Amino acid sequence: MNTRFLVLTLAEGAALFDLKEERIPNLWLLTGLLFSLAGQLLLFRDSYRHPEFLSALIPLLLLFPFYLLRMIGAGDVKLLMLIGVFMAPGQILRLLLLTFLSAAVCAVLRSCISWPDSNRVCFSERFRYLKTYIYIVRSAVLLRPSVMWEPYWNSSRPEERVHLAVYVFAGLIPWAAGLY
Repeated sequence: MNTRFLVLTLAEGAALFDLKEERIPNLWLLTGLLFSLAGQLLLFRDSYRHPEFLSALIPLLLLFPFYLLRMIGAGDVKLLMLIGVFMAPGQILRLLLLTFLSAAVCAVLRSCISWPDSNRVCFSERFRYLKTYIYIVRSAVLLRPSVMWEPYWNSSRPEERVHLAVYVFAGLIPWAAGLY
């Protein structure tokens, strides 16, 4: 079985769960992990020749601070770690770049073209909130105890959420086609 097709199927399922249930179930990710471990045993790969588990640590190390600040969900981090098991370290870095670049562009476009509504926060208010948040993070890094940690966006409005698993799936399509 082609591992690229398996990874694409796992990411597609995670994207559908993320869109439908607003979360990625751990059972789905555990199933993918079992497939990856079975594939490692069946292919008899030596970890020194292709460091898959090093590739799984890259998303954890890069995205854990964003998870702590509640800018990204735990399911998204686990999904990227699972996908990293199947990729080389350079490929997972390219996937992260494609994922976050496309998600950022779509989020900015969605913010710019959304018409004003009484239920939505205006565009300038979002940038003011981001500026305040950067000040809070900078103060926390400098270990000033007077500044309280808070999540980036305390919004429960579904129209303002970015479903990162969809962008992970979109970033995997060129990889499955062999473009990187």
